[in-house]
Amino acid sequence: MVAIAPRWLASEFADKLDLQILPLPLKVNSRTCYLSWHEAAGRDKGHQWMEELLVNICKR
Repeated sequence: MVAIAPRWLASEFADKLDLQILPLPLKVNSRTCYLSWHEAAGRDKGHQWMEELLVNICKR
């Protein structure tokens, strides 16, 4: 099986699933992530939690 995943994610599961991590044979440019939502959603605690989670993931 072959998969392409961020190194941090592959490293998280490598030992548990006996995965071999290899570098990609090509250069991959980083991507810009955008988040948008309705103004009212920004006040919801669940939404704030999800926003923080996604921002932290995109920073990796």
